[in-house]
Amino acid sequence: MRLTIEALTAGFEGLGAPESVVCELTGDQRPRQYAVWERRWNLLYHPERTEAEIAPDALHAQQVRVLPFRRRKLLEDLEAAHRIFVWKSNATASEDEIVALLACLRRYGPNRLLWVRPAAGAKTPGHVEHAGDGLIHGYVSAFAPYDSAHEADYRSWLAVCMNALILTETQKQ
Repeated sequence: MRLTIEALTAGFEGLGAPESVVCELTGDQRPRQYAVWERRWNLLYHPERTEAEIAPDALHAQQVRVLPFRRRKLLEDLEAAHRIFVWKSNATASEDEIVALLACLRRYGPNRLLWVRPAAGAKTPGHVEHAGDGLIHGYVSAFAPYDSAHEADYRSWLAVCMNALILTETQKQ
């Protein structure tokens, strides 16, 4: 989370610099999928492209063009404050860390942060609650392991997202 706060504070400056973008093939099944690692801010994502579709140098050039656009779009979204930003991590986060992240988001505008955690006790999957100025707590049944993200409980995630939207819409009225 520290790096996320640092990146937001810096406005993701340097995102997509050619020397920070690495495109690598992953997996054993052919055609292999690419993964892109943006080293400046330690972002890893799948561009949904395979080795059969694009050469590594062409993908690199494409991502170097795309990432500054995504940075600009993110900064515009932060300033417009019309989205609900979500924090989910299999690593435990403290309330203080979440409050620091929210404060960073709110430097751009009156943003909202949905902090999603596994349900426990009286907190049932799909439940959301207002937890302070711009902070929403949401609960899903469990988190899937990172290497098996497809095992996520999509039903409880959908319920959390819908309920968070309803909660924020009713607070506007």
